[in-house]
Amino acid sequence: LVQAEQLTWQRGISAKSLSKTTEVLGNGNPLTINHYAAESSPRPRLTGKVSNVPWGSRTFVGRDEVLLSLHERLCEEETLAMSGIGKTELARQYAQRYINDYSGGLCWVQARDMDVASQIITFAQVYLDLEPPEGLDMPAQLAYCWSHWPRGESRNSDVLILYDDVTDYEHVMMALPPSDGRFRVLMTTRRQHLATKVEPFEIDVLDEDSALMLLKQIIGEERIEDELETAKLVCKWMGNLPLGVELMGQYLKQKPDIDLITLQHRLETQRIGARALKNAHSGMTAKLGLIETFGLSWEALSENEKGTACWLSLFSPAPIPWELAELPDEVITEEDFEDSLEALIGLSFLRRVDKKVYQLHRLVREYFLTKLSQQDYSAEMKQAYWIVMIKTAQQMASPVTHSLLLNFTFAVPHLIEAIDKWEKGWLDTEHEESTWPYTALARFYDERNTYALAQFWNEKCLKIAQTRFGEGHTCTITSLNNLGLFYDRQGKYNQAKLMLEKALDLSRNLATDEDNHLATSLNNLASLHSSKGDYKRAKALYTEALSLMKEIYGEKNVHTATCLNNLALTCDRQGSYEDAERLYNQSITITQELFEQDHIENVNSFSNLASLYERKGCYKQAEEFHTQALNIKRKFFDEDHISIAYSIHHLAELYDRQGRYEQSETL
Repeated sequence: LVQAEQLTWQRGISAKSLSKTTEVLGNGNPLTINHYAAESSPRPRLTGKVSNVPWGSRTFVGRDEVLLSLHERLCEEETLAMSGIGKTELARQYAQRYINDYSGGLCWVQARDMDVASQIITFAQVYLDLEPPEGLDMPAQLAYCWSHWPRGESRNSDVLILYDDVTDYEHVMMALPPSDGRFRVLMTTRRQHLATKVEPFEIDVLDEDSALMLLKQIIGEERIEDELETAKLVCKWMGNLPLGVELMGQYLKQKPDIDLITLQHRLETQRIGARALKNAHSGMTAKLGLIETFGLSWEALSENEKGTACWLSLFSPAPIPWELAELPDEVITEEDFEDSLEALIGLSFLRRVDKKVYQLHRLVREYFLTKLSQQDYSAEMKQAYWIVMIKTAQQMASPVTHSLLLNFTFAVPHLIEAIDKWEKGWLDTEHEESTWPYTALARFYDERNTYALAQFWNEKCLKIAQTRFGEGHTCTITSLNNLGLFYDRQGKYNQAKLMLEKALDLSRNLATDEDNHLATSLNNLASLHSSKGDYKRAKALYTEALSLMKEIYGEKNVHTATCLNNLALTCDRQGSYEDAERLYNQSITITQELFEQDHIENVNSFSNLASLYERKGCYKQAEEFHTQALNIKRKFFDEDHISIAYSIHHLAELYDRQGRYEQSETL
């Protein structure tokens, strides 16, 4: 029976059933034998190129490597499902470029909302001169066409069947050719994972050069060269999306008096609703504008998935780590959020760029933002987003470690985006901790030794605090202190003094001071006077600050310990070594009770006490504390961090003073 079923395929002829007989086997089981007879002569061979694939765009550029990769994959796999940006055009271009490799013919089938089987049968009738016998139902007619499909002139005689815009695998499953090594199937789909038995092939956007080349081919090279930099910016705004670039190019082609700068302005003001992106033009492969194209996939999303899409649109177009993107548990469960992300990835709305790191295409994000504006929960979601941004920024309140800086790098573009939204009034909130994103960015760039940007964000933070909250607000006092300390570290003492004295004056005038801004301002101004060598003034300010710290926080608190360390450092610089040693040890005792011995809070006291012992000639104790400080820093910071370099330098100087030159030179 197996051989008889395969006879029509292996021998190139059709067969009919003549009769059936039954034999009884030795074990008593019956065996039915089917008798077949040849009914037709071998199938004729095809001559020439047989294809109904629509012509692709004449302005197609920048996909040579992708086409080659696709061809190599189709040589290995019988069926591929291609998803991503510009898939239909790529399928057409592939068919045109590799038509000679498919001498058995190329059949283009429109899958969305169309009868797939009838299109294949019609192709067989028109292009292959096949006529299924009368009386057969649709599946039988299709089976007849597959089994009688003529062979081409070349040796391999492969056939390519292209199913365009497959939305549901089951819709085409019964109309697939037999899996015998001769037929190749290429599907285009909006879903990255169409079916478990179908291998995916994902394509990406154009690179910058290819996007520019596409634009040149549509509107002419001379027009591009006159405004090359603007053309690059416009393509970048499009995210180098082929459909977006082509729509923009066709719009400019029809409006020769419109320059690229004008178009750029319209895109930035009208966003995805710009006329240039609304409608497809005659001769384009795409038949829909950008919004309609995205809308087809949007309608396939559930309400949870749409909500997740709107949430992600609030972030920058940069990669978004899971920790930042995850919605609160009271809004959606973790598992539902995971499913929503997978659905967005499956429809090529979202891209997974790394493990638990995701990215929206720029234009997809713009589309989701328009959808967010239409939702009842828009204001509530924006408020939740701003709270998430503030909490993310507050991570920089912790001791800054190498791992924190590394993880925080992902948050930087999203914080900048959030600040831009808040300043423009897009986020209607006056949350009192709204200056935290500015502060976090200033600290991040300060730790990265990018001082110009650190100064920019510190100064911007002060300006926004004064504008939004007023001169005497605690946000303004904090911003003055942060900027003053930054100027102090940069050696800009006059500017630092102006900021810190103003912060102190405002702190003294506060009606209530729950967060102890007065003690903080005293401490910071004291630090400035200590940096300038005015130890008497510094000591008086530190003493007043310490008294306030103890009154508010108690004896055993990290703030009290920090103030003790600062006062000890001033005594140390004055030459009051006994007072300094006593105060250092008090600070260390508190931090060791509050934290583990190798905690980062102990570092400053260890380093300062080590330097004190070194000046007193107590080299053994000095080495012990320098070593402890270095080991703690290595636990928290990368080896090339400047703080580690300082500790190594101090330890090397200590060895040098002791005449331990080899150890000193090694360090």
